[in-house]
Amino acid sequence: MKARHALRGLCCAALVSSAALSCELSSSLLSESERSGLYEVKLKSGGALLDNGSLLEAGSSIAANVSRLTGAAEIAFLELGLEGSPAFLKLAGPAAGLAGSAAAKDAAKDAAGSTQVDAIEGELPPLELPADLPPGAYWLRLQLSSAEGRSLQKSSLLVFVGLPQPRIEGVSVYPPSIGPGQAVLLSLDTSPTRAGDPWIRWSRDGLAFAEGPLSGGFGRVVWAAPRLEGAYALSVEAFPAAPPEGSAFSFRAAARQELKAMVKEASAAAADEFDDALSFLSLLRLDGSFDDAGVRARLKAPVPLGSPLLDVYPGGFGYSFGPDAGLSLPGLMPPAYEGRSAAFSLVLRLAAREEEGRLLRFSSEDGSYLLELGLEGGKPFVSLASGGETARSLAPLALEPAAHTIVACLQPEEGRTQVTWVLDGLRVEAPSLPPLPPPPEGSALLGGPGSIAGVYDGFGLMSAAGSSRPLAPPSYRLASRRRWKASLALAEAFEDGLLPPGVSARGGASASVGAVRFKGDGSLAFAPPLKLDLPYVVEADFAGPSRGLSLVLQDPSGLRLLAVTPSGAAFDGSGTSLGSLPVAAGKLAFVLSPSRGGFRLASPSGGEALRVPAEGSLLAGPFTLLVEGEGADDAALARILAREASR
Repeated sequence: MKARHALRGLCCAALVSSAALSCELSSSLLSESERSGLYEVKLKSGGALLDNGSLLEAGSSIAANVSRLTGAAEIAFLELGLEGSPAFLKLAGPAAGLAGSAAAKDAAKDAAGSTQVDAIEGELPPLELPADLPPGAYWLRLQLSSAEGRSLQKSSLLVFVGLPQPRIEGVSVYPPSIGPGQAVLLSLDTSPTRAGDPWIRWSRDGLAFAEGPLSGGFGRVVWAAPRLEGAYALSVEAFPAAPPEGSAFSFRAAARQELKAMVKEASAAAADEFDDALSFLSLLRLDGSFDDAGVRARLKAPVPLGSPLLDVYPGGFGYSFGPDAGLSLPGLMPPAYEGRSAAFSLVLRLAAREEEGRLLRFSSEDGSYLLELGLEGGKPFVSLASGGETARSLAPLALEPAAHTIVACLQPEEGRTQVTWVLDGLRVEAPSLPPLPPPPEGSALLGGPGSIAGVYDGFGLMSAAGSSRPLAPPSYRLASRRRWKASLALAEAFEDGLLPPGVSARGGASASVGAVRFKGDGSLAFAPPLKLDLPYVVEADFAGPSRGLSLVLQDPSGLRLLAVTPSGAAFDGSGTSLGSLPVAAGKLAFVLSPSRGGFRLASPSGGEALRVPAEGSLLAGPFTLLVEGEGADDAALARILAREASR
């Protein structure tokens, strides 16, 4: 009996709770978000549910399916529309007070712009999109309202009308080995679409760092790697079109690709001519921005001409400049100190698509001064127009169609301007120019009208105040590192007139621009030492008279094992002749290989090898390479290289 009374009490309590819930669901005390949760609306087109990013065709229909929780207020109106389009649907249910005769229904429809339905619940009549709706991204807005006009639920979907779904075929990363803080080019490979302009979004760890239309160049962007080593998650998305004005995509695109970027300390082979910003008056790395990182005072920022876009070439990337695109550098002119033109160097890396035209121009505002750098038949030139006169200096060497690092050094000397080129590390002398007058105010121009089309990867102007010789980057060392990578032991051409780190000079050996000169007795010791557990190629160029010089191999105790003169004569440690090697135009080259009881010395082009005897205890290494002078008379070493021959 007690159980029966308890069950009866529980049922009564449930009825009271249900009534209270019904009252609560219809109460105006609920917040908008709480009321919204009482209703569910599913939108469909062609039988498929719609969501953010759905694709629709113009002329297609959208149908709504509505449900509500028991006790929720009855829906009086449903409004569905495409923002920016005349397509609009308003449905009214019995709660709107529109019930009655057919004539009354028609009158209400005309008056209120609504279509009456038996109930705003279940499957409802569709919205027909205009057949001539322009392709693009649209907000699909939906609202449910009560008879009193109170909003019961609002929702929005961003849909694409009349556009195909983009496809991402792949993403390339350059350079593949990423160092801390390095500029990295990310390139998107997409399938062509029949219409539209896909919107590209690049993100790192879920946060966008670049986005815009594919036509605006966002298929290639530069990502600045973090300073800390580690793995970073990158992603790229392709949306069918740009978001509506004032909006942003809050959802992920259907076309998406993710990749991991490993950032670790860069190797020495990754160094380049533009690493040391403090060495440049003006420095543009052109690695995703036009920022000038040089030390000169700048009143105006560089100004792009036309629409320069990021572009790639085998081994690098930069901006595509040419007759229709370039970069103006306001206020940048050749340096002058104390009223006289100073020595300076111009550094330019590019992959030119042509062999004729201008690369760089300095011009005064009044037109009285014009200094140009360019190519003529593939040969670099510098031309000067000033005071009504024109002069040109043409290098004797033509560059092959490829990417090149070009350095032009201009140095005032004895009433002339000496012109020296360093082309991918190779020093080339060119005819001198008349003295450069101190330039008036003006600007520099990379690319632009009359220029050579190509990918410009970096530009810099170097000069030292009060110095009679131009600064220059160690291009030969850097070019050799890029070419030979880990197999390179040493490569020096002394472009800046300074001894590189680790190289020591004694006695009558001293550095000058482009060479180390020897007078009397002196020596030049190179670092690092050579292991010689593998064959090594050794090359040396001697400038001018080379009598009294020899290239020497020395063991850790300082004992001489081998000496080769610039003429190719080879001697063992005791001074005994071993024979001779072929030499052409002062260029000495040989392969030094370990062998039983000593070394083998041979020409890289082949031929009979010379045997260099040495005791087993002397072969442990490492070995030091030196250039020694004995009674030398203004002899000079212009270049030296040592690398493993097996790589």
